[in-house]
Amino acid sequence: MTPPTGRFGGQNVPGSAGGTGGAVGTNATSDIALVAGRNGVGYLFGLLEPEIIEGVVYEDTNGNGTRDVGEPGIAGVTITLSGDADLVTQTLPDGRFVFAGLAPGEYTITETQPSGYADGVVATGDPPAPSPATA
Repeated sequence: MTPPTGRFGGQNVPGSAGGTGGAVGTNATSDIALVAGRNGVGYLFGLLEPEIIEGVVYEDTNGNGTRDVGEPGIAGVTITLSGDADLVTQTLPDGRFVFAGLAPGEYTITETQPSGYADGVVATGDPPAPSPATA
């Protein structure tokens, strides 16, 4: 099975005639043994929505590791996402970056330290730090 554009292979479940496989992303179930008088039904192919990784690079003026109201984003910082393939982007004028359309998996984000700034606290997790306009 080939997932439609914009989707990724999820968990597969063998049907009534059995089979092997079914691991996330394999998009296949093999070794289905059909016998006379028994149909193979109920084969399921789960699809996954694409994921995003987003964040912000900002000037942590008080050094507390939390983006507080009034702490400006830093534009033009290079952010690299490593995983199945390396992707590179630049932060937007408000310091945000977004990598969209990603397959579920494990990734590493690397910031290229902008000149004129020392390395500060790196915060990870969900939800993202609020922007000054919404805090």
